[in-house]
Amino acid sequence: MAIYDSIPARSPQGQPVTNKVVHRDERFIQLPTNQEDFEKLCVRIYGEMFHDPGARRYGRPGQGQQGLDILVHDFRRSPVEKRQGMVFVQCKYTEKDELPFSKLESDAREARALVESHEAYEGVYLFIVATTAKNSATLHAKLQTLQAEERLPFEIQLHSRDTLLSRIQESDRLWDLYNVVPERVPTEFALQVLRVATMIRSQLQEGLLADACEEDSRRRCASRIPTFGQRGSCPPEDIWKQSTSLRETLINLYAKAADTWSAAPLLEYEASLGGMRNGDSWLAYLLAQRTVENLRSHEAHLPLANDRDRFTQQLTNLADVICRTEGSPDVLGCLALLLIMETNRQDIHDAALNLMTKVIESGCGTLWELSARIAHAVVRYYYVLRWGWNGSARFYALGDSLDSGLCIGPSSLQLGQPFSHDDRVTLRIIGIDPLGAPRWSGAQAFALPRAFFRWLRNEDSNLALPQLAAQCQVYSAQDFVDNGPTWGRPETSHLGNRRIVDLETLAVAATENQHLSMISSYRLVATYHTFERLLGYRAFLRAYVHRTSGNAGTYATLMARVESLVDSCEACPTPVTSKSHRISITPLYDNPPQQLLYSAPSPTPGPASPFTLPRERLEWIRQSISSWPFVYVHRMSLEQRYRDRSDEFSLACLLALHTASPIFTYKYEKVIRSQEMGIAAEYPGRRETISQGTASVNSL
Repeated sequence: MAIYDSIPARSPQGQPVTNKVVHRDERFIQLPTNQEDFEKLCVRIYGEMFHDPGARRYGRPGQGQQGLDILVHDFRRSPVEKRQGMVFVQCKYTEKDELPFSKLESDAREARALVESHEAYEGVYLFIVATTAKNSATLHAKLQTLQAEERLPFEIQLHSRDTLLSRIQESDRLWDLYNVVPERVPTEFALQVLRVATMIRSQLQEGLLADACEEDSRRRCASRIPTFGQRGSCPPEDIWKQSTSLRETLINLYAKAADTWSAAPLLEYEASLGGMRNGDSWLAYLLAQRTVENLRSHEAHLPLANDRDRFTQQLTNLADVICRTEGSPDVLGCLALLLIMETNRQDIHDAALNLMTKVIESGCGTLWELSARIAHAVVRYYYVLRWGWNGSARFYALGDSLDSGLCIGPSSLQLGQPFSHDDRVTLRIIGIDPLGAPRWSGAQAFALPRAFFRWLRNEDSNLALPQLAAQCQVYSAQDFVDNGPTWGRPETSHLGNRRIVDLETLAVAATENQHLSMISSYRLVATYHTFERLLGYRAFLRAYVHRTSGNAGTYATLMARVESLVDSCEACPTPVTSKSHRISITPLYDNPPQQLLYSAPSPTPGPASPFTLPRERLEWIRQSISSWPFVYVHRMSLEQRYRDRSDEFSLACLLALHTASPIFTYKYEKVIRSQEMGIAAEYPGRRETISQGTASVNSL
C-alpha cells in the first residue's frame, strides 16, 4: 500500500513545505549568461535527470576536453534496455539563435575517439548537446544523419533552450534554484540575505566556523538591528526557504560543524523538493532524522516513553516510498541498510533486500555492476544478522564461502542461485560470519566494503561506496574491554569536571558497568558523530539480542546499559552550556586551533590556553616532536590533525582544544595521539576512583 498519494507536495510528516506556484512561467527562469555558469547549470539538470549526485565537469575551460564538458552516470532503473551506464554532455552557450553544425560534428568525433581509446568510457551510450540556442529541426536532422553515417557508438540528442527550460519547470528542485519570481525573497530582506550568505561563505573558505556561527546566530536573533533596512525589518528565521543560496550555505556550515540538529529542517526541505524520489537528498534527510528523533532536546526535562521509537515508526510508514527511490548503489545501499537496522518488520527487510536485487539488475552491463553487487552483499550481511539464513537470503551472493572454501567471484555461475547447505557448516561473507558474536563479526562489519575491494584488488573509482562504508562503521559492535591504565593521571583538577568522550570510551564504560558513575561524576560532552555511532552500536546489539533470543548472555545486559547511555544524551547548543548527569551532544563551531608546535614557549594550561597537559609535559612533547626521525613527514601528519574533521576521534580532539577540556579514554594509543596535540587524556577509572577524584574537583 502506498503511504502517500501526493508525495511531491508534502514533507515526510505530510505538511506542505514548498512554495509552489500554479503556473511556472519560463519568463521567471534566469539562464546563465556565460559558458562556465551554463556548465554548472547543466551539471544540476543532468545530475538530477539521471539520479547521479556525482555528475561532474570534465576538465575546465581552456583544456582539451575532447568533445566532453560533463560526465554523468545513468542510475535510473529504466529503460534498462537502452542503458549501458554513462552519458557525455557537451555544453554550448551562445547568444545566437542557432549553432553551427561544423563544431558539433567535430565534438562528436572527438567524443567517439575518447570512447574508443579509453576502456573506462566504453559504457557511454548517449551524447547530449545542451545549448542556449533555440530548437532547430535542421540541426536535429543533421545530427541524426551524422550518427548513422559515422556509425557512432552512442546516440546523439540535441537539448535546446526550450528543453532545458522544460526540465527546470518540471523539477521542484531546479525551479527552486533558478526561478526569479518577483519578491521571492521580499525586497526589504534581499540585501540582508545576500550579505549573510556571502559573509558565511567567505568565513567557511577560511575555516572560521566560530565566526560563521556568530553570523548565523545574529541572523536567527529576531531582536537584532538589521544591517540594512529599518529597525524591525528582520527576516524570518526560515528565510532560507526563499533563498537557495542561503540554504546551501547553511547546510554546508552545519555539515562542517557536525551540527545535525540545526541541519535537520533544511535537509527536510531539500528532500521535499526532490519529490521524495531523489535518493541523495532523501538519505541526507533520514540520517539527520535518525539523530534528531533519538536525541532529547535541551529544553526537555525527561524523555517521553512514546518518543523512544518515533524514528522507527516514521521509517516504517515511509518504507514504500524509500523502496521506490532511485539513485546510485552507494545511496540505495544506505537506504536499505537503514530499513533493515532501524525497523522491526521482516516484510520491510525483505523489501529492502529486494531493492538491492533490483540495483544489481539495473546495473547489469554498466561500469558499476560490480559496485552494485558489493552493496547488495553488504546489505545482505545485515539482513542475515537480523534473521539468519532464511528463504530471502538463501542464494549465493558476491563473496560467499563455505568454511575455508573459495569466495564466489564476480564471474561465478553460482551468483544469484539458491543454495542449500548443512547448517552445521559456517557460511561466511568475505571471511566474516554474520551470525557470530559481536566480538568478531560486529567489529569487522564496517570493513566489509574495504574487504571486498582488497579481495577484488580493484582500484576503480566506480566501485567506491563511501557513504555505505560510513554507515557500516555506524552499525558495528565489538567487545570493548578495559585492560587497565598504562599511564599516569595528569593534573587536571584546575580545569573543572568537563570531559570529552567518544564511542569507544562510552562502550567500555558500559561493558565495565562504570557508565552511571561516570555520568554522575562528570559533565560529559560528545559530538554528534559520537551519538550517531552510539545509536548504531545500540541497533547492532538489539539485532543480535533479538535474533539469539534467550541465548544472548551478557549482551542482553550490555544492551540495557547502552540504552541508558542513549537516554542520558541531550542536545546542547554549545559545550559551555553542558549539564551534569547528562551526556551533552554538541556541534563544533571552532576557528583553526592553536598548534602545539607553533605556540608560544611554556604555554599555561587553563582558560588562556587550549592545551590541557601540564606545562612540563607540553615542553617535553614539543622537544620530542622536534627530534622525530623523518621529522618533516611526521610534522605534516601532526599539522593535518588540527584540520581533520573526517572521523569521530579527530573531531573529539578538536572539541577538546576548543573547550580546553581533557579527553576520557581507555586506550593508550589515543593517549599518545591526543598528547601530541597538547590534550590531556585521562583514564576514566572505576567507580571508587571516580568518586575519590571528584571530591576535589570544582565545576566550571
